[in-house]
Amino acid sequence: MSDTPGSKQNTAAFYGQAVASFAVAMAATAIGIYRLSADAWVRGFLAIAVLYLVTSSFTLAKVIRDRQEGAAPSYPPLREALSCRTKRSLTFGGMVLSLSVERGE
Repeated sequence: MSDTPGSKQNTAAFYGQAVASFAVAMAATAIGIYRLSADAWVRGFLAIAVLYLVTSSFTLAKVIRDRQEGAAPSYPPLREALSCRTKRSLTFGGMVLSLSVERGE
């Protein structure tokens, strides 16, 4: 598992709520289309339109997510990015700064 800022996991409750909401919406739409007082071809057309809308919504959500993940810069942790020389310089600089602050300079 990576520690990058963009990799957040959803809670089980949020996932369950999203699945339940989708299931209720699809069931209500299917029941509404089934009970609609119209010809069979009209109900069939509406059912296909709903399925097309659902699949295109999933595709759009995936494309947006992929674009956001691709645009987010991934910075390595500071500890890994600094070379040994840089670490020594920062450590020495910190010691000099702390000594000068203690002396009141």
